[in-house]
Amino acid sequence: MLARLAERTLENITPWAWAVAGAAVLLSWQPARKGLRSLALAGVREGMVVSNRLNELKGNWRQAWHDLVAEAQNVARVTEDVKAAAANIERTAAEVKEFVADD
Repeated sequence: MLARLAERTLENITPWAWAVAGAAVLLSWQPARKGLRSLALAGVREGMVVSNRLNELKGNWRQAWHDLVAEAQNVARVTEDVKAAAANIERTAAEVKEFVADD
């Protein structure tokens, strides 16, 4: 009966439970704990490097976006200036045409 209970219990344990149990055993063993600590430190260090690089890229993308927006605003301003100049030229041409016609 005890064997059957143990068998059922082992069949119903999830893979996550096995992983947690294995981690608990490793953490209770001194040499494994030291190895896991150095592994954790290396992982954190590499995570910090990746995080810094992503922040740098984000800053570069943000600057590129601001440059693009500024350029688009400048093009819009120049377009409006060109339209205004074209309207002034048309008005002046009409005045000159009228002046020449009066002579």
